[in-house]
Amino acid sequence: MTQITDQTSGVDSALPSAPVRVLGLVAAHFVDERPADVLLAEDLLVAVGAEAYMLCGRSVLGGSAEVAAAALDLLPSPYAGITRGEFALWLLAVLSRFGYVWAEDDNQRAIPSIPQPRIGTPVPRQPTPAERSVSTAGGQA
Repeated sequence: MTQITDQTSGVDSALPSAPVRVLGLVAAHFVDERPADVLLAEDLLVAVGAEAYMLCGRSVLGGSAEVAAAALDLLPSPYAGITRGEFALWLLAVLSRFGYVWAEDDNQRAIPSIPQPRIGTPVPRQPTPAERSVSTAGGQA
């Protein structure tokens, strides 16, 4: 019998496809973000952790650690020098054996991007302190 204080997972424990789904989301992320870059082990670990966190309801208590660990156990180790895009395609081919189908909503971002200044947007010239004092003094005659 469950108690109110029992910790529960955000992912249904009867759903064996949660780790497979995480790996599919990782593959989608690698296709969208820098697919020509060489895959680093750190990229893979961060992506698996982030996708598991998102899948488990964005909660530390949602069971994301267990889902991420299960996904990493399923994950075939990439060979040195493989690009993120090549690994994603290879991973999707492997996941298709588990019945994974890449759905349209798999393309949603899980790892937020850092805002950057807009390129090509001119910044208006700001008046110098001397120009500001002349314009305000001229209006007080």
